[in-house]
Amino acid sequence: ASRFTAQSVQSCVGDKDIRPTVIPYGCFPPVSGGPCDNQKASRPQVLFVGQGTQRKGLHHLLKVWREGFDQSADLTLVLNQVDPGITAMISALPVRPRVLEGLSREDLTSEFERADIFVLPSLVEGFGLVYLEALSAGCHVIGTNNTGLPDLDAPSEAATVIPSGDLGQLQAALEAAIARAAKEGFDRGFIRSFAATRTW
Repeated sequence: ASRFTAQSVQSCVGDKDIRPTVIPYGCFPPVSGGPCDNQKASRPQVLFVGQGTQRKGLHHLLKVWREGFDQSADLTLVLNQVDPGITAMISALPVRPRVLEGLSREDLTSEFERADIFVLPSLVEGFGLVYLEALSAGCHVIGTNNTGLPDLDAPSEAATVIPSGDLGQLQAALEAAIARAAKEGFDRGFIRSFAATRTW
């Protein structure tokens, strides 16, 4: 589903003559409702959705977040299967983020729609269908090169791709996105329109 997984296949097989075909996943229909303009956010909303594990890069997000992002934005974590170490990191933050578990599809859709920025700094991700869910809701997405996000060829308005495991790049991407959300906002209608072109 991504160039990242294709490289993994080639590494395992060891035959340079094998050329995997990459067919990225397709997008869901655009989420209805919510704002479709680039209205700036008085308090930018940052969203993470996924397992509460190191593989999803959540420990990196929390390390970066404790450097003071709570001064300028709110963080919501929609989690399942949370590692005890991640729970401890969340509890140690000066300002605890919203932590939600067991959401219905409707409630999850509402969280995507209220978010300005979606971040999933995965270390290893075969594709990451949640990136398309966030884009379909009009969120600016921050993700890593060890996922299927690069295969979407998203414009800079829609997504920022950073190196996996690079906390400095993650911090810079968050700073830039939060500042943009507060100052002028992202064009949610454009982001949704882009997502709709990435069909099955």
